[in-house]
Amino acid sequence: YYKYFLEDSSYIGTNWCYKLRFIPKRKGDLVFEGEMWIHDTTYAVKQIKATIAGLANLNYIQDFYFEQDFTQIEKEVWMLTNEKLIADVRLTQDTKLIGLYGRKSSSRKNFIVNTKRPPDFYKSDNTVEFEEGAKTRDDAYWAAHRHIPLSDQEEGIDEMTDSLNNDPFFKFLKNATYMASTGYYPLGKIEIGSIHSLVAVN
Repeated sequence: YYKYFLEDSSYIGTNWCYKLRFIPKRKGDLVFEGEMWIHDTTYAVKQIKATIAGLANLNYIQDFYFEQDFTQIEKEVWMLTNEKLIADVRLTQDTKLIGLYGRKSSSRKNFIVNTKRPPDFYKSDNTVEFEEGAKTRDDAYWAAHRHIPLSDQEEGIDEMTDSLNNDPFFKFLKNATYMASTGYYPLGKIEIGSIHSLVAVN
């Protein structure tokens, strides 16, 4: 699906890497274009930056960009440590809401690999464990433990979220999205659904 071009080589931290630029072989394919740095010894991806190819047709998505950084944890083990995603979503031209930007930023550290856990750990359906009291931390705790400080824009997200949640059109849009993904429409403390079996004709 791709053509690759070797463009550069350099150290990223202590890792010697080669820079590859990649573009689609055919116009219109649903693929990415961008660049990545490959570690010279393990051939692992050290960094990658990419966006949707220009003529790719993806419903409602006008543009999508991502960055990922990987760190070598052990000799042959690389883990995703930083990730940034930005999506430009265009729903329709017939409403006041022409589109929106979705952003996601993740940072990870303190990895533990190849450590034996109790048998119950492997039987659990949960992919994330919450420590006791994790949901009641105060702002001072998060300020002390945050990997990367928040920008001024990120600091204002709480205010913006409260404002959006009070907007009737946004609440409808959020509920409609939830219904499209789960089949249930939330009404206060109850949910109507499943939509697929709500009405039946014999």
